Amino acid sequence: MQSHSIIRYLARKHGFNGANEQEAVAIDVLTEGVGDFMMGYATARYFTEESKRDAAIQKFLSEVLPKHVAHFQRALEHNQGGNGIFLPSQS
Repeated sequence: MQSHSIIRYLARKHGFNGANEQEAVAIDVLTEGVGDFMMGYATARYFTEESKRDAAIQKFLSEVLPKHVAHFQRALEHNQGGNGIFLPSQS
């Protein structure tokens, strides 16, 4: 998506893209994970023909959602600061 490119540009320009390359990569991974999560939901909800929509949403809830929640949980656990955010505070 072009919007992701714009967001990354603005984050770099204004100092919100992490304190180092490792944090920048972590931010990119999390951003793309959110995008994948949203696309999975949108596909099930809006791009599936009506007769198959309930099954697609159930599959999203039982397979896709837990995968993404586990990924985000691991990212939070990896933050040794334990401050409830995905990356350590830069303060």
